[in-house]
Amino acid sequence: MDQDRWTEVDRYLASIFTPPDPALDAAVESSAKAGLPEIQVAPNQGKLLHILARAVGARAVLEIGTLGGYSTLWLARALPSDGRLISLEIDPKHADVARANLERAGLGGVAEVRELPVGEGQDAMAVVHEVARAGITVHQRHPVERRRVMMEPRRALLEERDSHRRR
Repeated sequence: MDQDRWTEVDRYLASIFTPPDPALDAAVESSAKAGLPEIQVAPNQGKLLHILARAVGARAVLEIGTLGGYSTLWLARALPSDGRLISLEIDPKHADVARANLERAGLGGVAEVRELPVGEGQDAMAVVHEVARAGITVHQRHPVERRRVMMEPRRALLEERDSHRRR
């Protein structure tokens, strides 16, 4: 399949499964106006994240890499009313844009964006271990971060999830 066909199929699927949404559209627009790179997940990928979070019954989510908060919006909407999402971001500008997008969407009380400066890897690992012990579902934006940061906590997270299922 060539790129044009792939793009056509992607647009078609997005039109079926992700109708226009003012909060999501505003998040994309404000991120672009702020000069953030246009690398957020596609609408149908956001919908998939939402479906997966609901399917596993996620009550809390840790997101690594916030950008403008587009995927954060999708994930936060999948949580129950008492749910919680923590998103780690290294760039203060990105974090500010994401916080504004979450507040505009009415999700500021559910989702928290934490700034984690570059070089603070130990702090990131502490957060990852904390949420893994609590059974929080993890969403990673970047495959490199997933390999580097998520190896052991991911195993711990799966073990914790399985132990909850057995209860």
